[in-house]
Amino acid sequence: LTVDWWAIAIRDMIAAQSVDALYTQCMSPVTNPGFDASHPSCVRTTRDPVDGLQTAVDVTYTNEGAIDTSGVDVQLNWEREVAAGQLSLSFLATVLDEMATRIAPGHAFTEWKGTSGPTDLSGIEGGAYDYKISTTLGYFRPQWNVTLSWRRLSGIASAASVLDPNDTSRPAGSYDLFDLSGAYALRDTWLLRYGIDNVLDAQPKRTFPDRHVEILLAAM
Repeated sequence: LTVDWWAIAIRDMIAAQSVDALYTQCMSPVTNPGFDASHPSCVRTTRDPVDGLQTAVDVTYTNEGAIDTSGVDVQLNWEREVAAGQLSLSFLATVLDEMATRIAPGHAFTEWKGTSGPTDLSGIEGGAYDYKISTTLGYFRPQWNVTLSWRRLSGIASAASVLDPNDTSRPAGSYDLFDLSGAYALRDTWLLRYGIDNVLDAQPKRTFPDRHVEILLAAM
């Protein structure tokens, strides 16, 4: 049994700018106090000369990003002999304490814990689940073996709900996935392997805006 606490802090992180981050730098009073149209972030947005709508945005890599994340990993490995075979159990849980990003110096950190973010910095995998659990139960005999794996992800909110206070999406519930695999020795030189992914055919969770749900109910 092991319990590990981890904390990662990165400053001057090299990442591709997002269009949203460039817009924020152009229109935020923090980075552009006078709302100057000639601000470096503003001039990199090409607009249609007729209606003023965005046509293209010139983004690049910068080292202005930052990330703070921490959590706890709990791992348990156990096995014992059962009926002339070996029964084993492997358990791994990650509990997230913090997942915060900052797109540039002078900006506040954005907390993404419990959401499908981060989405404001490239190079960071989305899915800041409150917890993730992976459990594997196996039984091994000289001629055959079978393994059942269970993965569980906590429920999360849409990343859009972090950036938009008017976002109407609903949180997605927790997600469970079961996989079955094993092997059987036909002869000394032949080994048959098998596996079934997503045994219970669990469907992905979705975060629908409330208006979509209202439309669906009305149609029914």
